[in-house]
Amino acid sequence: MIVEVAGRSQESLQKFFAEQGFRTLMTQDPQRALMRFKTWPRPDFLLISAQVLQDSAVEVFNRFSQDRYLARVPVLMIGSRSQQDFFLAEARADAFRKILLMPFKANTLLQVVRSLLSASASLDGTLPAAASTSGDPG
Repeated sequence: MIVEVAGRSQESLQKFFAEQGFRTLMTQDPQRALMRFKTWPRPDFLLISAQVLQDSAVEVFNRFSQDRYLARVPVLMIGSRSQQDFFLAEARADAFRKILLMPFKANTLLQVVRSLLSASASLDGTLPAAASTSGDPG
């Protein structure tokens, strides 16, 4: 699932992940994403773009660590280097929550996503098909 407010960025992210074999859900509202993860079937991964939604994005990012049900869900928050101090002070990164600052290469984004998915899957012994390192989506 992807949280992004900018229409053009939504399209770019959706296209990029589709080309990698991922199915995506999009929303502009971090709170809606949080609610979606409390339903079943739960998405495998959350990507939050914090460019515009800085405070609400960090709030949802941190809630995944605090909620026992969501603690094993991998979350990646992307933001601007100009927001680095804010992220360091406010966001709680851990084994399943990472922050990636722009600019970055598409390959770096994909590596971080696959790493988070693999870490989460290793806890229950399953690996989402699109997270395979062979490049074959499925």
